[in-house]
Amino acid sequence: MPKQQPRAAQLARQIQAVTGLPYTRCLKLCKPSEDSWVGLARELRAAGLIEAADHLLAVDAVTAEASTWFSAGGEIEGLFYYTDNKRVQRTYDACSDAADAALNWL
Repeated sequence: MPKQQPRAAQLARQIQAVTGLPYTRCLKLCKPSEDSWVGLARELRAAGLIEAADHLLAVDAVTAEASTWFSAGGEIEGLFYYTDNKRVQRTYDACSDAADAALNWL
């Protein structure tokens, strides 16, 4: 096992701890989106705008993490809305707080 887990694996473990979802399902939530700004960042680097590319990638990572937390809350809502609404509310609040914390990093 590597000394430090990749960010997606760390985030998946955090989401698993909050939601109780299986790890593999949480890991799928952490899968990078096709809509990321990596291509534009690559072009900015090629144009010599290294700092701009770094900022763009940082913003992309933070917003992707926040979005993943909201998706995890949505997963729980979809699974337990009619059977355990208190769990849904508690978990969604925790996921929302985690998303806000990620966004406050900016």
